[in-house]
Amino acid sequence: MFRKERIIRKIAIILVAALSISLILTGCDSNSGGSSDRPAASFPNRPITLIVPLAAGGGHDLTARPIVSCITPYLGGTPMVAEIKSGAGGAIGSDYVAKSNPDGYTLLFGGNAMNVVLPMVEDLAYNSDDFVCIAKINQNYLSSITVHRDSPFQTLEELIEYGRQNPNTLRYPSTGLWGGLFMQASLFTSAAGIEAVHVPYESGGQAVQALLSREVDFSFSLWSNSKDHYEAGTIRYLATYEKQRSAETPDIPAITEFGFGEDVIYNSWRAVFAPKDTPQEVVDYLREAFRQLCTVDTTFINLLRVLRDPVNYVDGPDFQIMLDNEISNTQAIIDRVGK
Repeated sequence: MFRKERIIRKIAIILVAALSISLILTGCDSNSGGSSDRPAASFPNRPITLIVPLAAGGGHDLTARPIVSCITPYLGGTPMVAEIKSGAGGAIGSDYVAKSNPDGYTLLFGGNAMNVVLPMVEDLAYNSDDFVCIAKINQNYLSSITVHRDSPFQTLEELIEYGRQNPNTLRYPSTGLWGGLFMQASLFTSAAGIEAVHVPYESGGQAVQALLSREVDFSFSLWSNSKDHYEAGTIRYLATYEKQRSAETPDIPAITEFGFGEDVIYNSWRAVFAPKDTPQEVVDYLREAFRQLCTVDTTFINLLRVLRDPVNYVDGPDFQIMLDNEISNTQAIIDRVGK
């Protein structure tokens, strides 16, 4: 069964990559009633670019592929293309979008790091107010504290005890300073009372490979990019980074079972943004296109389910409220892990 699921996932990723061009031209669910009410000036009348600010192979990249492959019908037949502009934990691509013409043709596939945390801790040329939210697409599903199969640590308690007795010896990967994996690991090590060495990479996929090659000692791995390795026995889960045990891994204890409070849990999300000052009619049109993509396009919904990062849609206005609350609460987390 496990082998069958792994094959299905690999086929899905290959198909998403190989069929992107044809799907952009034909759409995913061609009979699902794409949007036809265009705003003034006939937007869109040329391809829209979705900037992916993190490297290929990670969750942003894998989610962006189905987006651009399936959204064409909801843009009146206009294609969307994904372009990777990675670096600086997502800041390079985000700055590019912030400075782009606010006409709706350049969008950001953002997240916590580049839209919330980095503007608060780094001297960047952009800030959180330089964007308007179009839609939240999904969030990281089932993160786990993970070790290599040959790791000497059989339990989370053993990992913590070793870390306390040997400061700055354990190594963990991230997708960059202040990214989701960094925030998860920082909250965990702070609460556990251990000091560990941060090793940055450009994507979650690279972080998993670092664990497989034993460049790092433990990692916070997502279900989407670690399940195959877990089921193949090449890595082990010591705990899920959740409030309670998951139905996916009922035998793996949740982090809260080790005496940690829920405040140690940090969830990363992915959302689409336009530059501020984008005309409201264009924003509304894009929001409706993404609403249809995320709620009625069964091909898109099923692709994300197979890729193990299912749709968790929130519309732009509601997510903006959630985002404002997160911004106000993030400073406390930054202060806790150390700016």
